[in-house]
Amino acid sequence: MSAQKPASPGSVFLRRVAVVSAILIVLLLVLALVLRNLFAFTASLNTGGLSQEDRTELTLERAQDAVNSVELLLSFLEGASVLVGFGFTAATLYGLRSAQELRTEMEGEIARIETLRQELLTQLGKLEGYRPYLENLENLRLDLEQSQSSLQQTIDNVSRVFQAEQEFRLKNYHSAYALITDVLEREPDNRLALYLAGWLEVQHLGDRLDQGIAHLEKVVRQDSNWPAAKAAYGVGLRRKARASTGEAREKLFLRAEGMIKEALSQSPRLMDFEGESFWGPVGGILRELGQVDGAIYAYEKALEITPSSSYPWGNLATLYLLKAKSSGDRSLQTKALNAFVNTYNAAQGELKTNPNNYYLLMDIAQALSILGRRDPTHFDTAQKTLLKALKLEVSRTSLETSLRGWQDLLDNCPTDWPEVRSEIEQALTIIHTAIEHSVGS
Repeated sequence: MSAQKPASPGSVFLRRVAVVSAILIVLLLVLALVLRNLFAFTASLNTGGLSQEDRTELTLERAQDAVNSVELLLSFLEGASVLVGFGFTAATLYGLRSAQELRTEMEGEIARIETLRQELLTQLGKLEGYRPYLENLENLRLDLEQSQSSLQQTIDNVSRVFQAEQEFRLKNYHSAYALITDVLEREPDNRLALYLAGWLEVQHLGDRLDQGIAHLEKVVRQDSNWPAAKAAYGVGLRRKARASTGEAREKLFLRAEGMIKEALSQSPRLMDFEGESFWGPVGGILRELGQVDGAIYAYEKALEITPSSSYPWGNLATLYLLKAKSSGDRSLQTKALNAFVNTYNAAQGELKTNPNNYYLLMDIAQALSILGRRDPTHFDTAQKTLLKALKLEVSRTSLETSLRGWQDLLDNCPTDWPEVRSEIEQALTIIHTAIEHSVGS
C-alpha cells in the first residue's frame, strides 16, 4: 500500500479561499434577510386594511424579526475584518496576487463592510426609536382584549336577563330564578337582575322573602329614581309586616306605604309585572292598618288605571262588606254585591287571553260564592272553579295569599247570609288541605 500524497500548498490555499468565500456568501444572505425584514416591518406600519389588533400583532412580529436579523448580521460584521485580513495574509503568502493589489481590494471590502455596519447600526437605532410606540400598541392590544372580554360578559348577562324575563312572563318562576342567580354570580351589582330576583323572591318564593327585600333595597340604593324598584321594595316590606307583630308590624307597614306612594308620585300609573296598579298594595296596607276609607280610595285609584282588572273590583267589594258591617248601612251590602258582579265580569274577560291564571280563577270563585246570595246555583260553579284553580301548579305563597282573601270574605260576610258563609268555610277547608299537601314555596 503506497503512502497518501500530501496536499500541495496551492490546493490548501484554494480550500481556504473557498471557506472565506462561503463566509462572505453567508454574510450576503444574512444581509438580504435583514433588508427583507426591514422592508416587511415598514410595510406592516401601513396595513390600513387590517384591524387595530391585527396590525399591532403584525408590527410586533416584523419588528422583532428585523431586530433579530440586524443583531445576527452585526455579529458577523464584527468578525468580517478578521476574515478579510486572514484572506489577505493567506493570499500574500502563497503569492497568487501582488500584495499591493490584494491590500487595495481588501481595504475596499473592509470599507464597504464598515459602511454597511454603520448603516445597519443606524437602522437598529431607528427600530429602538419605535420600541416605546410598539410597547404602547401592545398595551393597547391588551386593553382591547380585556374590553372585548368585558363586553362579551355584559352581552351574555343581558341575554340571560332577557331570557329570565321571558320565563317569568310564562310563569316558569324557578327557571327564571335560576337564570337570574347565574347573572348575579357573574355581576352582583346588575340592577335589572337584582330587581327581577327580588320580585321573584318576594312574590313567588316565600322562603326567600328576606333575601328578596335585601336585593330590592340594594337596587333602591343604587338608583333612587327608579319607581318600579321602590314600589317592589315596598311590596316586600308589606309582606314582611304581615309576618310581624306589635310595633314592628306597624312600622313596616308605614315604611312600605311610604315607599310605594313615593314611587307612585314619580309614576302615577305604575304597574307591576302582573299588569296591576301599585295602588292595590297601598289599599292592602291601609286596610291592614284599619284605614278603610283610605283603602277604598286606593283601590278606586287602581281601578282608574286598570278598569278592566278584577283585582281592584274584588278588593273594593270586600271593603264595602267590611264598611257595611261596621256601620250597619245595608245599602253597602248591595254595593258590595254589584262590585262582585263587576269582579266576575272583569275576570271572565281577562281569562280569554289568560285562561289558566290562578288568581283570575280565584276571583271568579270568590265572586260567585258571594253572588250565591242572589242565585244559589252560583255555589256549584264557584266550587268547580275553585277546584280548577287548585289543580294548577302554584306556589305555597300563592295558596296562602288566597287563604287570606277567603278569610277576609268570611270575616266580613253578614251573619244573616248563612248559606254564603257555609260556602266560604268549605272553600277555606279545601285551601287549607291544598297548603298542607303543597311542596316547597
